Amino acid sequence: MRVTEVVMRIFAKDPATAGLALAALLTLGCGDSTAPPAVPPPMGIIEVTVTTTSTGGEIDPNGYILSLDMEDMRLIASNGKLTFGGVPAGVHHLFLYDIAGNCSVSGGNSIAVEIPQQQSISRVPISFVVLCAEVPPPGPSPWDY
Repeated sequence: MRVTEVVMRIFAKDPATAGLALAALLTLGCGDSTAPPAVPPPMGIIEVTVTTTSTGGEIDPNGYILSLDMEDMRLIASNGKLTFGGVPAGVHHLFLYDIAGNCSVSGGNSIAVEIPQQQSISRVPISFVVLCAEVPPPGPSPWDY
């Protein structure tokens, strides 16, 4: 017989006793309030550095958009640093967007980062290197002939 059936049978016979039984059951189900507090999950800090190098072309003047797990999106300067704090342990993905047409990211615009499962705060340094080439002058237009 389940606990709910027992309470229902008692309630049918004596509502006052059923109320006391239900209160006792709920109190027992609440657990031990003297238990130690739960240990917070491990957190980490991801420090991202973007370095832009020019081979004669203009460096992206408005900077870039940096995304952590496609959720937390922030602006970062063309030659800048940015920190994501309170990142939970596990594997995360950084993406660098809004790259000028004459620039490219060495090694690709995404990096997987792992925050280890340790109790101390982990600092994970990450670097993106952006290379910007000179933009060739525009060719003649059809109206130039």
